[in-house]
Amino acid sequence: GKVWALDRQGRPLWAQPFQANGPVRARPLVVEDRVYVADEAGWLHLLNLADGTKVKSVNLAPGRLLTSPVAAADRIVVAPTGGPSRVVAFHPDLREAWKLAR
Repeated sequence: GKVWALDRQGRPLWAQPFQANGPVRARPLVVEDRVYVADEAGWLHLLNLADGTKVKSVNLAPGRLLTSPVAAADRIVVAPTGGPSRVVAFHPDLREAWKLAR
């Protein structure tokens, strides 16, 4: 459930890792100065790339997030496993843009 940012030599870029709400299986998505992290507990987290601090989190439970978030045009898209939605799209600040129900 911890996410680290490392430089090319393997040294930590953040003072401490980000602690997610559950295990992180999927690769984080980096878009400009933001990092999007999905965890198995159904949370999508927005982090500041510079220091790893959390900007915002949204919960998609009972859905679980097992795959990486995807950047599509100006949206961040996730596909929860289980739960009421097949696909959910967010604005870059994690405001919900739209969702496709099961």
